[in-house]
Amino acid sequence: MTPTRPDRTENGMPEVDVRELLDLCTKGATVHGRRDLVQRLTVARRSLGTAGPGRFSFGAVRDAAAVALHACDALEHDLRARRAELLDPALPARARAEYGDARARWEAFETPAQVWPAVLGEGFAALSSDLEFEARSATRAVQADADSSIEAGDPGRHREQLEGWLRERLTFEAERIHHRLHAGARTIAARVAGELGLAPHPTPALPVLPAAELVAGLDPHTPPVGGAQPMSTRLLMVVMPGYAGIMMAFVLSRFLGLHLPMWVIALCAVLGALATGGAALTGDRRRQLERRRSDARAMVRAFVDDYQLALGKQVRDGIRVLQNDLRTSTSVAVNQRSRELTDRLDAAGSAAKAASHSAEELADVDADLGSVAELRDRARRLLHPPAETPPGRRLTPVA
Repeated sequence: MTPTRPDRTENGMPEVDVRELLDLCTKGATVHGRRDLVQRLTVARRSLGTAGPGRFSFGAVRDAAAVALHACDALEHDLRARRAELLDPALPARARAEYGDARARWEAFETPAQVWPAVLGEGFAALSSDLEFEARSATRAVQADADSSIEAGDPGRHREQLEGWLRERLTFEAERIHHRLHAGARTIAARVAGELGLAPHPTPALPVLPAAELVAGLDPHTPPVGGAQPMSTRLLMVVMPGYAGIMMAFVLSRFLGLHLPMWVIALCAVLGALATGGAALTGDRRRQLERRRSDARAMVRAFVDDYQLALGKQVRDGIRVLQNDLRTSTSVAVNQRSRELTDRLDAAGSAAKAASHSAEELADVDADLGSVAELRDRARRLLHPPAETPPGRRLTPVA
């Protein structure tokens, strides 16, 4: 603090320059970081108005002196507390210990603060790979179950039931993948926070459609698996074997030279026609059933492929959004934590350096105590002016 100058005198009467007193107190409060005192002293300085020395009102002068006296008392209290702290013999050791702890914390945070982006990227890459594998495995299982159901019955009669079951099963699988994605993102956030020693960042909701809406938006369709046979071709496939049976009955009887009654030959022809025609009809029915099954399997494959494309895009979009959100929030938290540790390290270093020069600082504190005592005396003289001051020379209030 700056030493005060002696009181000025005029015609034998002491007169205290209250503006200078407030300025000196303000400087001392600023040096010692007392913003509250600086604000009060500034308000008192403004309340004096623009009147020159000797023209101040009694109330303004006394109020300003009271504020200055309060500031001196507060500064003296702080200085004496600092003096007692400097006289503590354990201060240097404690300051060095605090500096060592602050530096250890800063160094322990420095390494994970540099590698956490790699941990984040690796975690989401592994999560993306796992989800893709799980989604493909699940859809293959769904397709296998659908194929088994198709082989066990006639899909032409139960197409609606098959489609309803397929949508329900794929909705369940999509919900499971969404839950797995959200849980995996929380796990990665907890891992990154654990590496940095921070609180885990809350994982936001997935920016994807609900599983029911995703599956409901898919349109089942049957890709072409071959041209359908016309009715004439199907009739020929059934009639021709019967006609061949009839002709074989007549030809064989003539070729072998059998003289059989006509009704026997006709009966054999009819039986041959029924046998060959029935076999052809049964084969045609089996071919039609197999065709319906092939159409159903093609429909399931096409539906599953569309589902995989839609779900895969949602998973990739969700991973990108969650990864960017976690990267942004973690960067903010890391920067804030780094600033806190750096500020603490700087403060501890300054305290340790000051503790090593405690003798010089103790002398400065004693000098500041002397300056504060001088300022207090000037404030008290202003509050209680000498009784022998001639009445005509007292401070006159301004009208």
